[in-house]
Amino acid sequence: MDKFIDIMIDCTKHGRKIKKGDYLEEGKYPVIDQGQKQCVGYSNEEEGLFNDVPAIIFGDHTRVIKYIDEPFFLGADGVKVLRSKDNNVDYRYLYYALRNVKIENTGYNRHFKWLKESKIRFPELNKQQKIATVLGKVERVIELKEKELKELDLLIKSRFIELFGYPVSNTMNWDVAPMGEVAPTQKYNGSFDDSVWLLNLDMVEAQSGKVLDYNIVEVDEVGNSTGAFDTSNVLYSKLRPYLNKVVIPERKGFATSELVPLKPNQKLLNREYLAYMLRSDEFVTMITEKVAGAKMPRVSMNDFRGFSVPLPPANLQNQFSRIVNHVDKLKVEVQKSLDETQLLFDSLMQEYFQ
Repeated sequence: MDKFIDIMIDCTKHGRKIKKGDYLEEGKYPVIDQGQKQCVGYSNEEEGLFNDVPAIIFGDHTRVIKYIDEPFFLGADGVKVLRSKDNNVDYRYLYYALRNVKIENTGYNRHFKWLKESKIRFPELNKQQKIATVLGKVERVIELKEKELKELDLLIKSRFIELFGYPVSNTMNWDVAPMGEVAPTQKYNGSFDDSVWLLNLDMVEAQSGKVLDYNIVEVDEVGNSTGAFDTSNVLYSKLRPYLNKVVIPERKGFATSELVPLKPNQKLLNREYLAYMLRSDEFVTMITEKVAGAKMPRVSMNDFRGFSVPLPPANLQNQFSRIVNHVDKLKVEVQKSLDETQLLFDSLMQEYFQ
C-alpha cells in the first residue's frame, strides 16, 4: 500500500476553467466538471487546454472520480486534476483504485484533504493493466445492460404515442371525460395481514415509477398520513410532478398521502394505459405548470381532476397492456443480469483493492 501523496500530484493549476455560459453543445474539446456526467459541454478554445492526458478527475465536493484520456478544459470550482508521479503506471487502474477509496460524505464541503490521506495498492505495471482490463470489460457490460433498460422504457413510450397519440392535445380525437369521473381518487378499504407494505416517495424511481424498495412493517407502525391501495389502483405523486412518479402496484399496501390512489373505471380505462398517459412527456409538461408552492410544489388537484382524459377503444388499451407486460418481463430478466454483473464487479473491486 502506497500513500496517495507519494504517488499522485495535483495538476489542477495547469487547466483552464470555462464559464458555464461559454459551454457549447458541440465542439473540439470536452469541458469536465465534478458532476455525474462525464462531459457537461464543449469548447473550441485552445489556450489553457489540459493536454497531459490521461488524467484522473476528482470532485472535491461530490467525490466523483473520472478517467479522462483526451485533452479537456475544467468546468467549475471543485475540480481536481490528478496525475501520477510515476510515468510507468496504468491510469485506468488508478481510476478504479481511487474509486475504491472510502471517503465519508460531509455535504457540500471539500473532500480532497481526506483523499490525500488515503493509501492505494500499487502493484507492478503488468498487473495493473490486467486488473484494469478485467474491470473495464465488466463495467462495459453493466453500461450496456443499463442502456438496454432505458431503451425498453423508450420502446413503451413510443408504442403509446403510435397507438394513442398525444394525450393533452388529443391528436387522435378520442372521446374524453374528466379524470375525476373516469379515474377518481379511491382508497382500498379491505383487510390486511399483520405485516404490510408501506410505500414512501423516496422508494419510487423518478421517471420510470419503478419501486426501489419494499418496506414491510407491522400494521400498527403505519402512520396517519397514509392511504391504503390495492392492485386496482394507480398511484400518482402530486408532489414535484416533474419527477414523474407513477406506480402500478403489484400488491396491496399503504402509501404516503403524497401518492394519490386513482381507481380507473375498468369499462373505460385499464391501469397500464392510465399510468403511461400520466407518465407521457406532454402530460408531465402540462401538469407541472399547474402547481402550488415554491419549495414543495404540489399539483392542483382541481386541475388534475378536471383534465380531459382521452378514452381509446378497449381493444387498443388491452393491446398496449400486453406490450407493457411483455416488456416488463424482459426488463426483469435484464435487471437480474445487471444485478449479477454489478455483484461481480463489486466483488472484483474488493478482491483487487482491499
